[in-house]
Amino acid sequence: MRRTGELAALGLAFALLVLLAFAGRQDATSSSTYSSYEDGPNGYLLLFNVLAREGVRVTRSGVPYGLIDPATRVLVLTSVKPEFASGRLVSLEASDRAVLARFLAHGGRIVYFTEPGGDSLRLSRRPAIAAQRLDVTRFTNAALAAHPRQALQAYRALAGSGPVAFEERVHGYGDDRSMWSVLPNPVRLAFWIVCVAALLLLVDANVRFAPVRALDPPAERDSSDYIVSMAALLQRARAGAAAIARFARAYPNNEELQRLAAISLPADATVLRAAQLYHQLRKDRS
Repeated sequence: MRRTGELAALGLAFALLVLLAFAGRQDATSSSTYSSYEDGPNGYLLLFNVLAREGVRVTRSGVPYGLIDPATRVLVLTSVKPEFASGRLVSLEASDRAVLARFLAHGGRIVYFTEPGGDSLRLSRRPAIAAQRLDVTRFTNAALAAHPRQALQAYRALAGSGPVAFEERVHGYGDDRSMWSVLPNPVRLAFWIVCVAALLLLVDANVRFAPVRALDPPAERDSSDYIVSMAALLQRARAGAAAIARFARAYPNNEELQRLAAISLPADATVLRAAQLYHQLRKDRS
């Protein structure tokens, strides 16, 4: 009885392992994309390697369509992830379609892979420059491993026109260029010149290159400096009438001082005359 229970537990564990392996295989299949980097069942790595081995100049492109290497003569577009949109190409904006149309018009070729019944890529009304369509399921890693001769159809469609580039941005392998990378060389040189000039300006403003110059000590001040300072203060305050009035109160018997004190807005010469009289009277009294 005990042995029967152990065998049942062993059988259950084996069934569980088989179920997990099958689920993992399903996940690997569903997550495999139509990318030339992908080595899963839906990937195009095997086709990429076959083309390279047969002498085709094949590369991958991760930049926007407008920045594709000008040497590229054949652009390969594949469907997006099968689990998200089976058989569908990436949605192309009007600007992308215009760039691809110019690519065709200038002698380039576009070969796109979709599942039967998938999207059709129409970029021009001229049949002679229309993009070529192939069945995406016939050239995956799994399909070519089972039927290697199917690679011949893809080779005939892609080889013989020049360098081939697999477009990989749609599969998440973007290589978008920064703003700095698209600037022309003169602009970059101007930027570095400005940076060097700013650095020199900062160094010049903060680093002393000459010895400190000793300032001359201030001259000693006497009573004349005080008088000049007070005179300037009274002049700015327009206090001439007040000064003359003070002189007149000190010597009320002096007729000229009293006459000068009666002027409401005395001129500088009048204030100077009153001060001279006041100084002379003080001198006479002493």
